[in-house]
Amino acid sequence: MQKCAFSLIRLAIPVLVAALACSCAATNLVEYSSLNPELTYSGRCRVAIAVHDARPRVVSGESSQSLVGEVASSSVQRVPLTIAGGHPLSEITADALIKVFSVKGFEAVRIRTTPTDTSKAILGKVNTAGADHGIVITINKWWSSVLKNAALVYDLNLVLYDSKGAVLVEVSERGEKAFGEEVGGNAETSTEDLGWGAAPEPTDPAVEKPVMGDQDAFADEATGTATATEETETVTKETETVTEEAETGAPDLNREIFLFYQQLVAGMLNDPRMPKLMNRFDTGKTQEKPSPTSEPLAPAGSF
Repeated sequence: MQKCAFSLIRLAIPVLVAALACSCAATNLVEYSSLNPELTYSGRCRVAIAVHDARPRVVSGESSQSLVGEVASSSVQRVPLTIAGGHPLSEITADALIKVFSVKGFEAVRIRTTPTDTSKAILGKVNTAGADHGIVITINKWWSSVLKNAALVYDLNLVLYDSKGAVLVEVSERGEKAFGEEVGGNAETSTEDLGWGAAPEPTDPAVEKPVMGDQDAFADEATGTATATEETETVTKETETVTEEAETGAPDLNREIFLFYQQLVAGMLNDPRMPKLMNRFDTGKTQEKPSPTSEPLAPAGSF
C-alpha cells in the first residue's frame, strides 16, 4: 500500500511542476506592442512590407510565435517569456512598419507570412503586390534569458527589392548582447548567473556546449514545461525562486531588450542606402516644369 502511494506521488510530481511552471509563465509577459522605430526619410511610392518569423523552433511548430525568451534561475527552472496578448513578434513588427511608413507619406501594403513560408514564396507575394519597392524583414533569431542579468542572441535581416524583385539593399544585424548591472567587462559572470551551466569537457564529443541565449540548446523551455525533481518540496522552492527573481530582475531588463529590438529595426530601416531609393516623391511619372524664359514677366514696379 505504501509502495502504491509512493508511486502515485512520483507520478503527480511532473503534473505539479508543469502546473507551477504555467502559473509562473502567466506572470512573465513582455510588452512589444509599443514598437515604434523611427523612420528618418519620407516618400510617395508604394511599398510592400513583409516580416517573416524564421526562428527554427517557430518554423517547426515547437514554439509559439509570441515566445521571445525565458526567465532562468540557477536551478533547473526556466519560465517562458511571452509577448503580452499572445501577439506574434512578426505581426507586431509588421504593424509598426506599416504605421511608420504610412506616416512618412508612403503607401504601405502588408504582406502576410507564415513561419513555414520559404523566401521564394514570400518574394512571390511581394512581387504580386504591384509595389514600387518591397521590404522583407526576416527574424532568424530572437531569444533572451533573463534573471538579474540577461543574455540575448539575435539575427535579423532586411532586404529591399525593386518592383521586379531584384535586390537593392541587404542589411543584417546579428550577435549576442548582455544586459544588466554586472555585465561591465565580463559577460561570463552574467551567463553563469543565468544558469547556463559549466562548459562540457573537450574530451567528451557527445556533449555539446549550449549556445548562450539560444532556445535550441534546451529541451523543454519553449513549451513552458520543467524537468521533474524527486521531491515536491524542492520543486516548490525552485518555482518560488524563479517567481521572486522574475519580479525583482526581469521587467527592467525586458524593457531594455525591447528597446534594443526597436533600435535594431530602426537601424536597418535607416541604412544610408535606403533613403536614396525610398525618399523620391514621384511614382515614376515626371512632370515637365515651364522654363524660366517662358514665364510671364512681372509688371515693372510690382514687387
